[in-house]
Amino acid sequence: MMEIQFVYQNLTEEQKNGVIHMWVSAGVLSLQEAQNRVNQVSVLILSEGQVVGVSTIYPALLNAGEKPWFFLRMFIQETSRGSNRRRTQIMQLNYTELKQRFSEQYQGIALELENVKLAKLSETTDYMSRRGYTYYGKSSRGLGIWEVRFDTPMGIFDQPKPLQVLKIIGIPDDNRANVVYNDGFFQQFALLFDGNSSFLEKYKVEGCYEKTLYIGGERYPEQFDLKQRPDVIVNMICDPEIHTKSLSLLNTISLGVPFINRPELIHKTSRDRLSQELPSSEDFVIPKTLRITPYDSNDILKTAVEVFGGSSFLFRPVVSHGGEGLIRIDDYKTAPFTGYPMDGKAQYFMTEFIDCQNSDGLYRKMRFFIIDGVPYPRHKIVSESWMIHSQSRSSLMSQKSYQEEEKSFLENPPPILKAFCAHVYNHLQLDYFGIDCALSDDGKVVLFEANVCMRPYADHDEEYLKNANEAVHKAFGNLVRGRS
Repeated sequence: MMEIQFVYQNLTEEQKNGVIHMWVSAGVLSLQEAQNRVNQVSVLILSEGQVVGVSTIYPALLNAGEKPWFFLRMFIQETSRGSNRRRTQIMQLNYTELKQRFSEQYQGIALELENVKLAKLSETTDYMSRRGYTYYGKSSRGLGIWEVRFDTPMGIFDQPKPLQVLKIIGIPDDNRANVVYNDGFFQQFALLFDGNSSFLEKYKVEGCYEKTLYIGGERYPEQFDLKQRPDVIVNMICDPEIHTKSLSLLNTISLGVPFINRPELIHKTSRDRLSQELPSSEDFVIPKTLRITPYDSNDILKTAVEVFGGSSFLFRPVVSHGGEGLIRIDDYKTAPFTGYPMDGKAQYFMTEFIDCQNSDGLYRKMRFFIIDGVPYPRHKIVSESWMIHSQSRSSLMSQKSYQEEEKSFLENPPPILKAFCAHVYNHLQLDYFGIDCALSDDGKVVLFEANVCMRPYADHDEEYLKNANEAVHKAFGNLVRGRS
């Protein structure tokens, strides 16, 4: 499968080596010429991760007193050339990205037709003009030059203006990042800042041009003055426990443009606050949750007796997701708190344990994503354990009967669950977030958590799960485009 990437002025050393190897091995350029030209690469054409083609650009004047043009060349290995549509996509990508970055400094893109077949075609037909190019004249080498201006796009370049999306990533209060990719080249480090949503991690919204702003950390300005006004801002910060600074700073950004997931609403998703503020009812069970900063285990157990009456409860660090550090306490006398710092500073959540075991002895967790107020069922995992995570899918969920149960849930969720989603949405008013819950045998919905930190996408072989993924993709794209 072919992939094209705009990489101008951002090539890694590994990518440069791949381009040079392709040019030299194909006999297109000498090693010295390839090394000199590699920094002109604007687009990579990849097949199975290998470089099979490139476009390059270099600035040059056409008329004295005018701004310069980007002269563009393209080379694709013969075995990968395929149809003209691929060349069109590469030209459109170059045009869109270069116009976005350089329209004030450059006139547009110019082509000097070195390709003999294309040169003859342009002379005998309207092939080039139909695609949006204007004939300029002959170059000093006697080759035809065709141009497309940034200020008057035509043909394949006259595309709808891409939506300018500003994606906000928060730097945690401790100013730390996790290295999630490192192949030995510093420029290719991939960093992960905890506490940010992954809604735009893999999925690119069609018709949108994304920029990312990182805010927060130990040192940050009092406010931001963005040079370019976006059409819509998407807040990716999802964990209020570790992003007090970034969420506070985000409140200072006021550009008069649509804002998806206002920062003040993220605070409402904290486990203890949600437990206290989200109304319960005869149909909905909201487990009691409180925050504690214990000096020892006696502080925890004393609180558990006072709040939970000695019943089972869940214990976890405040900063945790995906079951990290989560334990269940049934016997207060043998409660295993070893390894949990207790100095009156470390914070923990205590949550009453609601037993959601069904009559068949199994546990079931349902996940929804609420996007613009509409619930989209994501999965229903059946497990032998009360602690259900994505890893649970490797056991019972491989059986056809439970896959059929999940498929039925995705196609037609029980009305009580849809009502519960509406109940939580009316309280949080977030533009997008996730809900994990269970349905007890007596028909009550039990909330596990509701926040923006849940991963919306996953790789699955089952077609029904792929369809659920795609529904989330489409809904989120519609949300972003619809707010502009």
